[in-house]
Amino acid sequence: MRHAGKKALSTGGNMNGSLNWEVLVTPGIPAVTSDLAPGTKQSMWSPISSTLISGKRDAILVGTFITVEQADILVDWVAAKLYPDRVNPGGALWFSARAVKL
Repeated sequence: MRHAGKKALSTGGNMNGSLNWEVLVTPGIPAVTSDLAPGTKQSMWSPISSTLISGKRDAILVGTFITVEQADILVDWVAAKLYPDRVNPGGALWFSARAVKL
């Protein structure tokens, strides 16, 4: 993944040889709030997970992330899982994600 400053956890497996699953978990991110508990200097969002379930021809992504930086990490991760032999697999996915945002 290209964002070395943020570490994400990835794990996966296989269900009966027909479906594979992979889970990506982001680290917690700082939450912006003026309502902090006494003695607390910073509040954090809980880590978020996204699950990729894939078969021979189809795949589905369950859950997405909040920030653009997390979305970049997710796009790179999904592209690497679905297109491991491509040189720049995330480019088309990234441009699709950006088009939706615009």
